[in-house]
Amino acid sequence: MEAFREINVGELESKSPSEETWNYYFSVLNSWRSGDTERRFPQGENKDELLKRFKDGMKLILIENQNSKEPVVIVGHGGIFIISLAEILENIDHNFFSIKHWENCGITTCEVNMVGERLTGTLIDYGDTSFLTGNAAKLVHGTPKFEKE
Repeated sequence: MEAFREINVGELESKSPSEETWNYYFSVLNSWRSGDTERRFPQGENKDELLKRFKDGMKLILIENQNSKEPVVIVGHGGIFIISLAEILENIDHNFFSIKHWENCGITTCEVNMVGERLTGTLIDYGDTSFLTGNAAKLVHGTPKFEKE
């Protein structure tokens, strides 16, 4: 679903990864964490747009599956989940995902519900990688060493 695509970083997508582009990426995320939700990536989205997209997708899934007792699995990139879940999950500190590493292939389990039009949720399990074996279990961080926090 388009709703769960990674953060739209606009022009940064076409640039080669470098210290400069990563620092710019992290400066936007840090602005969002500091409350500047309208700062956007050049030709990309801002935090408000990202949250709306994510929440609209979650609401659609909840409505479509309201009569099912089966869990729903959503697979996607970590960035959109790190930013968006922090706004929905009520049993974590707002900065939880800022200080925890989101490992590739990690499974995070949440329970999310709608109360009226508002999404609310609970974190059940975070970043489980216990199912990985062999070389896949050798976790490598997806962000460079020069990450600025």
